[in-house]
Amino acid sequence: MDTARYTKLFNFGYFLSKNAPKVLNTFVKAAKDVDWISEPLKAGEAQYKRERFKSRLKGISKPSGMEKGKDKGIEPEM
Repeated sequence: MDTARYTKLFNFGYFLSKNAPKVLNTFVKAAKDVDWISEPLKAGEAQYKRERFKSRLKGISKPSGMEKGKDKGIEPEM
């Protein structure tokens, strides 16, 4: 498979995973026996899912304002 075709299908899989995952699943199921189509689509979907997972982890690991106050020894107002 040439690189340009793989890249186009990878990007298409990424785009569909982000914007229309049901359509992507339909394409992957329809092309399940055609590896040169289904593999880059699946790889694009996997890349999108990895990036989304990493961004969620970053959001969870950031301390909130309340935790920062506790670390600095600031007491809340009563």
